[in-house]
Amino acid sequence: MKYGLRGCFLIALNFMCLTAGAESAPPIVAEKSPLYIGIPSSRQPYAYLDAQKQAEGILVDAIRAACQQMQTNCEFATGSPDQLLQDLQTLKLNALLVVDAFIAPEVDKLQLTQPICKPQPVFIQRANAPTRSKPEDFRGTTLGVAEGSIFHIYLLDEYSNQARLKTYPFMDNAVFDLVFGRLDALFAEEALIQARIMDTPLDCNGLMI
Repeated sequence: MKYGLRGCFLIALNFMCLTAGAESAPPIVAEKSPLYIGIPSSRQPYAYLDAQKQAEGILVDAIRAACQQMQTNCEFATGSPDQLLQDLQTLKLNALLVVDAFIAPEVDKLQLTQPICKPQPVFIQRANAPTRSKPEDFRGTTLGVAEGSIFHIYLLDEYSNQARLKTYPFMDNAVFDLVFGRLDALFAEEALIQARIMDTPLDCNGLMI
């Protein structure tokens, strides 16, 4: 089965048992029953933990605003994607913010909301590299990608017959390998790259999107 980025490359909230009665629930009930929302711990600028281990990010702010409108206290929890998904399925979480993890709703029996936003995937490579974007352009090269992400699934479908794929559980390691020439390109989300790569203390002036 092939998975196109246009259909899967979404950030979505999964309100498993929440949305049906959210608007009709009395505020006093919502205040006594906080909503527990799972978020990734390191997906700048969308959702992450700051130095004080507090949830931050543009989507975290959007969720907080929605909770205020619902007169509901929302609390955030972090963990591995597998653990967060398990906590959602066992009702330890009321919702899960999905940034780039691959989740098949029909398999996991989940219900996704409409996308909050649609990030832009890009290839990051050295400025002196030839302009490349098509699978055949990367023949014989090594591409880095976040392990288990929708980007990973996409590259497996579209690029793995031309290029070698190297997966990373943490994108910081991928950035190091790209900077030091161990990768030919890194396939990631543009806003994350702007937030992580361009602000790194390494010399990244030789990289381009």
